[in-house]
Amino acid sequence: MRIRLMTFNIQHGFDHVEKGGIRLDKMADVICRFDPDIIALNEVRSGGEYGNQEKILSELTGMKHHAFAQAICDGHGPYGNALLSKYPIKSALTYPVEDTYYDKLNHYESRVIMKSEILLPGSDDQILSVFISHFGYQSPAEAKNGIKLLKSLTAQVQVPFVFMGDLNNTPDSPALAPLFDMLDDTIKLAGAAAAQKPSFPSDNPKEKIDYIFVSHGLRCVNADIPLDAIASDHLPHIAEIEI
Repeated sequence: MRIRLMTFNIQHGFDHVEKGGIRLDKMADVICRFDPDIIALNEVRSGGEYGNQEKILSELTGMKHHAFAQAICDGHGPYGNALLSKYPIKSALTYPVEDTYYDKLNHYESRVIMKSEILLPGSDDQILSVFISHFGYQSPAEAKNGIKLLKSLTAQVQVPFVFMGDLNNTPDSPALAPLFDMLDDTIKLAGAAAAQKPSFPSDNPKEKIDYIFVSHGLRCVNADIPLDAIASDHLPHIAEIEI
């Protein structure tokens, strides 16, 4: 079967085009345009003054299954990663990435990896494991710690899996080298033209820092970073895989 994946850093719904405040409807429009079966979301608020954003997006997109993984809780409420799915979420667990405390005088966010099991249609027991994270940008050690945790979590997985998110590193970054050994980057599997597409910043993209990786053996049918899908400060990344 074919599964359409998407990863999208929504910057808590901030309208990057008109700078018009929080516009989750615009984020939902982008999601609906590409009609993913499963989507990873970064920089999501869940509660507090912004409301439960993953629940709101679930309602706006019709993707009725959703889960949230808190990374931090600041003055605006819980903040982290989320998952929307057309298919039932059998489980969703949050694992903290070891903090680096690279520079306590500057802004620092703790990071997490969200591990979910998605029950695929057409079978009572076919599972796709989905891992989501948002790596830090202040030090290569942040990516190193995230990859170390991911490696330990995926070592226990006996089913096909994907890893998605904003990793705050370009493909040539030494910090990501172990990840490219562990998994296959769908945008590279899609071909040379797709591999050259950047994802950030959305209105003048210069760097690819958003990724959809798959476990070895999964086939990528196509993948893209659509350059005209501007809503957040990141462009979405989509990929269709075959299981």
